[in-house]
Amino acid sequence: MSDSPRKVIRQAVVDLLKTPVDGEYPTACEDRIYGSRSVELTTDMLPAICIYTQSADPGETQDLGGAAIEQTVHLLADIHGNAEPPDDQLDDISWQAERTVVDGLNLSGDNPELREVRWEKWSPAKTVSGELIEGVATTTFAIVFIWRKPEAEYELSDFTTIHGTMTPAPDGDQPDEEFRAELEV
Repeated sequence: MSDSPRKVIRQAVVDLLKTPVDGEYPTACEDRIYGSRSVELTTDMLPAICIYTQSADPGETQDLGGAAIEQTVHLLADIHGNAEPPDDQLDDISWQAERTVVDGLNLSGDNPELREVRWEKWSPAKTVSGELIEGVATTTFAIVFIWRKPEAEYELSDFTTIHGTMTPAPDGDQPDEEFRAELEV
């Protein structure tokens, strides 16, 4: 079975943000980009970005031949800063990440197929009770994709044998005859 398209997209965003271009990292976090929300960050690991999937929604196109789906995946990028005060650093790193992902996300291969990558929102991170978390901001991306079922996952065993019946010619010269044909796929 193939990897989840959400996993493929999340990992592609992590790779994009942590890979230097012409010797420079895309963000001030350098290679401290993590594909999980549960990384326990220490002060020597900051600034850093944790990328994870918030949710996925069905796309507008649901009937793509039965073997494809369209979805919008919402990725969160939690930016953890280490500056005092944190606001300027969080704004700068968020902007760097936003520009990099929106302008540069590509996937190798063609499954999933990207349709649209857009920045959705930015906000200071909050606890469950609504209090601000000092030094953390969240950027949300919406990534629309189409995933096509790989050929290897099709179940074709029902289509490997063909059965039929021959009928007599209109003049009655040929007898009824049953035939069977095997078809290799």
